[in-house]
Amino acid sequence: LTNKTWQYLPFMGTIMIMMVISNLMGLIGLQSPTSNLTLDAVLVILMFLTIHGTDIKLHGIIGKLKAWCEPVALLFPLNVIGDLAFPVSLTLRLFGNMLGGTIIVSLLYLLMKSLMPFSVVMYVVTPFLHMYFDIFTAFMQTYIFFTLASYFLGEACDREEE
Repeated sequence: LTNKTWQYLPFMGTIMIMMVISNLMGLIGLQSPTSNLTLDAVLVILMFLTIHGTDIKLHGIIGKLKAWCEPVALLFPLNVIGDLAFPVSLTLRLFGNMLGGTIIVSLLYLLMKSLMPFSVVMYVVTPFLHMYFDIFTAFMQTYIFFTLASYFLGEACDREEE
């Protein structure tokens, strides 16, 4: 974190804690709120607006337009598309991975139910797999989300003006 990005630590930390708690809800048998595309989109739009709002606040609209024209003005459309691809990519990554974890755990329980008389071993194994998928996925997806968001926020804050 640079001097300019420290001010975002309470904001990012609060959302990070909320996201971890939401991701861990699978441990108590509830579907994770972050396996809903709408919540993921709201989180990403919030990060997107924070990143680009900070960039415009620090460098102005002209500075933002200049950044989109770097290194050559012909790359302007590609730089804009790259900035717009970030929220789509981050939303779908979080949604897909959280929903995938929920589906895998559901399939494990379905397998256990279908093998009922022979699934005594599964009663021992399944809770550990459930905890692994829920805990690992919860922390890993939160880590990836905030690593990418803080990287782009740092890029927006530390960009040098010519």
